[in-house]
Amino acid sequence: MSSSGSGPRPASLRPWINRISHIVVNVSDLERAREFWERHTPMRVFGRTRSPVQSFPALGIDRGQFTGYLLRDASDGGVVTPTQNSHNPNYCAVHLVQWLTPEPVGRPYDRASQIGWYRLAFRSERPTRVVYDELVAAGVQPFSPPAEDVTAIAFPDPDGIVLEFVDRRPGAAPASVDRLAHLASSSKDVNETIRFYRDLVGVDHTASVSGPPVTNTFDAYGGKAGYDAAFFAARGDPRLFLDRLSWTGGPENSGIPYESGLHLGFQRLALEVDDIDAAYATLVEQAAQFPGVRVSGPPEEWDFGPDFGGTRRVVVFTDPDGVGHELISAIPYSLALPLPRPLSMPEVVVPGVRE
Repeated sequence: MSSSGSGPRPASLRPWINRISHIVVNVSDLERAREFWERHTPMRVFGRTRSPVQSFPALGIDRGQFTGYLLRDASDGGVVTPTQNSHNPNYCAVHLVQWLTPEPVGRPYDRASQIGWYRLAFRSERPTRVVYDELVAAGVQPFSPPAEDVTAIAFPDPDGIVLEFVDRRPGAAPASVDRLAHLASSSKDVNETIRFYRDLVGVDHTASVSGPPVTNTFDAYGGKAGYDAAFFAARGDPRLFLDRLSWTGGPENSGIPYESGLHLGFQRLALEVDDIDAAYATLVEQAAQFPGVRVSGPPEEWDFGPDFGGTRRVVVFTDPDGVGHELISAIPYSLALPLPRPLSMPEVVVPGVRE
């Protein structure tokens, strides 16, 4: 049921957002990517996507086709289907996508200071030094070993897409499995990024942190840099948070985020909404207050195949830096009951009231 035509419009997307649905990652060889991610990260395949040849206007693709895998970690206890998980607030997926036509283009970012989604982090229940040694033994070469001031380690997948392991936070309760932790991108202006996520998207600004120069373990260029970072989560969801930061005292936060929807690398953060028409109307109405935000156009129908809800509606948009996001309509809840037909009600006469 759409509420887009009734009452005053909210100032942010918060009333419509259910959760962070998934992270779109373009790869050049789907089977190779699946093997690497399943071997070296906590993510495991639970579904496929297979689009027919169709139009993707928001991506500038007149006729295109992709195939993909849906992955998640095991921290929620077992693998279930996307439809079963549709209303589970602790569910977030990675969508590995290989474009069949047109073919993918470009190379992923190779600098942590690049504006755009750069790295996806996993929280390890083992010391990152142990993880580092395991990766090296398996033939994977992280950019550097853990440093005294930074325990995180980062490494590229076969396409050069950057993945990361971080230690469990001090004082955090132990878990039985490694798990998805956060998605990171540099920002030109962290304060403007906070305003975008808080006042337009409507997710929770959970913390802001500034730090002195630390060892750069996040790319192959080394050196040190300080940082100003802001963290965000959808409705307090602890499973995945967004890490938006500006590096200080090091390489400039610069570059243009991927302009092509076919570009290899982390493409978009997908937010599930239960009323995409209302969310789109709010987004368009409020976007003018956030210079740089671009909205692709009205909701489009994309066929993902039966494992991911079939045809779903999508809106692609950017943040003020041009970093990719999308709204995606929720998969209908499988246990929902259809609304009954309106009953014929007898005329009610209220004493003393005349029409």
